Amino acid sequence: NRTRYTLAAELDDTAVIFSEMGGVISETEPVRPARPGAALRCAVCDGCEGRKTCKVSDEAAETFMRDVLRAGRASVGDLPAEFSDNCPRLAAVIGTADELQRTYAEADRRRAAGAEVRRLIGEHYAGISELLKDMGRRTAVMIGAETAAEEKITEELTYRNVVCGETLLAGEGDDMTVTMVVRADSVDEAVIEKVLYKILGRAFSLRTGESGLGGFSIVYATVRPKYDVLFAAAVRPKSDKSGDTHSFTRIGKRFMMALSDGMGSGEKAYKTSETAIGLVENFYKAGFPDDLIVKSINKFLSLGADETFSAVDIAVIDLESGDADVIKIGTPPAYIKNDDTVSVVRGAALPLGIVDEIRPTVVRKRLAVGETVVFVSD
Repeated sequence: NRTRYTLAAELDDTAVIFSEMGGVISETEPVRPARPGAALRCAVCDGCEGRKTCKVSDEAAETFMRDVLRAGRASVGDLPAEFSDNCPRLAAVIGTADELQRTYAEADRRRAAGAEVRRLIGEHYAGISELLKDMGRRTAVMIGAETAAEEKITEELTYRNVVCGETLLAGEGDDMTVTMVVRADSVDEAVIEKVLYKILGRAFSLRTGESGLGGFSIVYATVRPKYDVLFAAAVRPKSDKSGDTHSFTRIGKRFMMALSDGMGSGEKAYKTSETAIGLVENFYKAGFPDDLIVKSINKFLSLGADETFSAVDIAVIDLESGDADVIKIGTPPAYIKNDDTVSVVRGAALPLGIVDEIRPTVVRKRLAVGETVVFVSD
């Protein structure tokens, strides 16, 4: 327990570092370029014989260049009188102003892209900070405080021929977890579930780790949520390689299903779809918030060398409350079916990877027992 508390404190300290880094990166302002009027005079006037007696002021050069940058082009009609009356190199002024306009426009585009990347990195750091804080809170939970219950579970399992070397309880209520060291050839999940229910009065879901402890396995038990789900998929590819991929994933007390349709068909569409669904699955497993997940995946796809677009449906269902968030990004209608009716869920967002800013359609609905959520691709 001392080690757990120390680790929890270190996680919390690390979370603070990521939070501060995220704030610094998000707030950093890019370096601005030099004054455009000064750049114009430097490029045009350096080789001019009349430079020493030039009557064109710095203010006139700045005013002209601001007008050029605002209009997106240079023209003789935009020249201040100081230029047209005094400058012998008007053609060079116009040509250089046009070139500078293109240079500054590209610099603005890069600054905007850089600012967006910094903002996204800052949000990721903030998300990592929250994840580390949560890990710290869970790590700090004391274990071994329920000695009597732990001994009862160990004895009852061994009595029922499930050879248990050690049992550890952590947390309480719906957050209770049980860890058991069980001889690998005696693991019987049905028996373990009955014993835990008998002694702790709660139904548990089990997960058995790989055998690697001298013939023993680690069996993890978490309190079973109020609801469970049944799921299935049907596929009819248009070609040898379908551009669609799907995922069914249980994440703690939530269940996520996702369907990704890579634009087109064949290997490239499949790779795009697979990448999108893999990112969705892993971001949700890590615990990032919905809005950051969608923005991140959209940015990653848009950074690819080729144009890669993917339409994605995501449903995240809270297995305690039955609340479902349906997130639609460039997909056909989804359907929620019960015994009597079918409701349609539509979205208006473009597929991932097309535009920098994306606003997915998000619909929240509390599902009733027996309702079915249906995603389809075209």
